[in-house]
Amino acid sequence: MKVAASLRLRLFGSFEARRPSGQTVEITGKKGQALLAYLALHPGKSLPREKLVNLLWSDREDAQARGNLRQALVALRRDLEGIDPAPLLFERDTIAADAAALSTDVTEFEWLASSDALDDLRQAAKLYEGNFLEGLAIRDPAFEEWLSGEQGRLREIAVAVLERLAALSTGAEALIIAKRLLA
Repeated sequence: MKVAASLRLRLFGSFEARRPSGQTVEITGKKGQALLAYLALHPGKSLPREKLVNLLWSDREDAQARGNLRQALVALRRDLEGIDPAPLLFERDTIAADAAALSTDVTEFEWLASSDALDDLRQAAKLYEGNFLEGLAIRDPAFEEWLSGEQGRLREIAVAVLERLAALSTGAEALIIAKRLLA
């Protein structure tokens, strides 16, 4: 039996973090949200702080960028305080998202999209509620490049899911899917 993650992120459409009870967890600042989303998309992978600095503060001097990351991590730890098991793991110069403690709609979407089962494809289409991190504007060239790439990649998967779903559907459902594809 799989235990529910202690934190669930919605990354399609607007950013949202929730506990299993449904209670919203407020994540301070757009950079904190971006940082948590980036880590969540690399579950179980220890990412060097340097990589995170270069993603979110690439246009800053090294000392200032490292200080900004420290401040963002302090705020993130405060926001996630009391969530057990902890969704983030900190070790010396690396940070990782605990794959068992942190789940995302994106990870679930990608898993369902790889299936050939009609119900899985329907669920994948339902999860894609809008662009990845829609409305999360971070003025940093490295982040904007990463975000744009992820949005394009996930949009292509969503279109492929809808195309496969349309081919397997009939009647009113097929019409709804076709309209969604055109949009």
